[in-house]
Amino acid sequence: MALPLALMLAAILAFRAIHFGNPGLSYDENFYLLAGDRMLHGAVPYVDIWDRKPVLLFAIYAGIRMLGGEGFTEYLFVSALCVMATAAFLWAIARRWLDPWSAVLPALAFVVWQEPFDGGGGQTGTFTNLLAAASFWLLLRARDLGAARGTLRVGALVMVLMGLALQIKYTVVPLGAFYGCAFLWLAWRQGGGHKTLVLAFAAYILIALAPTALVVAWYWQAGHLDAFVQANVTSLFLRGSLAGGRVFVVRYIAVIGLPLVICGALGLMRIARDGGENRALSAWIALWSAAAFASFAMIGNFYLAYFQPVAMALALACGGTLRDKRLGLIVFALLAAYPFKAAVIRTPAEDAETRHAMAQLTQAAAPHVDAARCLYVYDGPVSLYMTTHACVPTRFAFPDHLSNSIEQHALGVDAGAEMSRVLASRPGAIVTAWPPLPPGLNQTNAKLLRAALARDYRRTATVDFNKRQISVWERLPAPRTDGQPLDRQDALLAS
Repeated sequence: MALPLALMLAAILAFRAIHFGNPGLSYDENFYLLAGDRMLHGAVPYVDIWDRKPVLLFAIYAGIRMLGGEGFTEYLFVSALCVMATAAFLWAIARRWLDPWSAVLPALAFVVWQEPFDGGGGQTGTFTNLLAAASFWLLLRARDLGAARGTLRVGALVMVLMGLALQIKYTVVPLGAFYGCAFLWLAWRQGGGHKTLVLAFAAYILIALAPTALVVAWYWQAGHLDAFVQANVTSLFLRGSLAGGRVFVVRYIAVIGLPLVICGALGLMRIARDGGENRALSAWIALWSAAAFASFAMIGNFYLAYFQPVAMALALACGGTLRDKRLGLIVFALLAAYPFKAAVIRTPAEDAETRHAMAQLTQAAAPHVDAARCLYVYDGPVSLYMTTHACVPTRFAFPDHLSNSIEQHALGVDAGAEMSRVLASRPGAIVTAWPPLPPGLNQTNAKLLRAALARDYRRTATVDFNKRQISVWERLPAPRTDGQPLDRQDALLAS
């Protein structure tokens, strides 16, 4: 049993290792890395650097920054270890109906199918998936115990895991509810009394909310409760709708994810046909998949990365088609090859191009910025703040916060006033991109930026980066006096 698991983990590490050290892999996780880095220098999330993600996510990245280096190899290595651990839990679950070698296949399918949904690096799903997979494995172990008291104890441990997951990504609430209800139902079937179950229900809620309560208590005693509530609660209701983005994500999942969905459904039916324990197992996996889908859909604004927990549950379900080894290998080969054929997995060549582009952008921006002359990334890779070792001129360091129209009323400050303040601080260099990443621009801030670029900056470099053009603008020694507007290309790149 140890050999299949060891070879599987080695294969996963090799598969993920091509990304190690790439500072341009993902805007989101590079922002998390920046936030973690700033925490080590005394910054307080939501107060000194703003986002609406839970604080444990930034604390994880702060811990990663303590490993040393530039951070881009370290966070990807830690992420790979989390993916390997998640795959190990999926392998152990699949062993309930497959032999040790066949159980490797759904675990590897999980690893491959994370990448089409922005899961090749260190997104939130990298960490919450590990906690969710461990929780499902513990749920099945509790079924094996057959004793209500033991089941409730295991359930309490799972609520600890879900409480931690809640402080990494708030959308795990449906998964946490699923596990809580599942353990209570199991305990009832195993003879648990009504009074015991009611007490366990209350205890589960308190345990799951305890990490969040501790965070709230810290912000309260530090005098920053208002900032915490604004970022984590109020901003959610003031954020605009990402209508165009929802359509894109749904279409993408319908096209790219369809083979995984079909294979997962067929796998569940195959497991259920075995009857007995496997029929119940297929029902549990189906419920897990449904809870994961509820987590994906709950906030309305869909993002590809939110589909990672669904892809994990479906990849496990695909294991039901692998009982016949010959057919199973064919199914797995087709399933694993599809994302590569559809060109939704980053190739080593693409990875190398991204690294080269980041080096060019860093080289273009670095001479104009330092600890006193800040860089301002209006639209582009957040990792430039770290590769150039520049100061950040605003607590809204993630570009979307000041450039995206859906965020302009959700920041807790006047977005236009903040943009004016940033430009008045005279950044040594500004980074823009074309086409813009946000589907809808904050037009007020875009106009302010164009005016500043036309008056005080000149474009020094434009680099192809992930199918966009990223432009670096250096500040002029004195404002232009010729009154010349931006030329057409510069105007586009500043849009």
